[in-house]
Amino acid sequence: KLKSGTVAEKTKYYCGKEIKTRNLYNQTLYVKGMLYSGYYLDKKNKMHYTKKGSLTLKTGVVSAKTKYYSGKANKTRKLKKQTLYVKGKLYTGYFLNGKNTMYSAKKGVITPVSTVLDSGTKYYSYKGKKTRRLSKQTLYVKGKLYTGYYLDGENMMYSVKKGICTIVNTPLAAGTAYYM
Repeated sequence: KLKSGTVAEKTKYYCGKEIKTRNLYNQTLYVKGMLYSGYYLDKKNKMHYTKKGSLTLKTGVVSAKTKYYSGKANKTRKLKKQTLYVKGKLYTGYFLNGKNTMYSAKKGVITPVSTVLDSGTKYYSYKGKKTRRLSKQTLYVKGKLYTGYYLDGENMMYSVKKGICTIVNTPLAAGTAYYM
């Protein structure tokens, strides 16, 4: 019967081409006896990206309707929603993607941030590959750093440059546009 699933690192196997026994260099994924390339959700619900059987834990967004091989079900399935994984796990928290868009994630489901995040707020940086903290209070609109004027819920007006808020202490011209 053809093997489907992962085979542990250093497992011995017979190589028909070389007519000898060899060891696998790393954990390898086979589906119906063939090396697998694509997304793989293991039995512990960790998402991997697999190339020629070699497994790498997925960090980043996987699009809705993406096909993946399920280790639990032993068959190919499709993701129902766009989903965020960090080190293979569904992510909850703030996430800054490679294009510097800030998202809020809950169990992998993401939405762009449109709010002020406090200084010290933790987020996972895709570029930095680790959890970081915001150094200053920062305003994001649709996930992007905002530049312009901002009126908060307490009617305080701020001048905002690249997300950093400074209280306005001068008169503004009539018709000045602002975000609230």
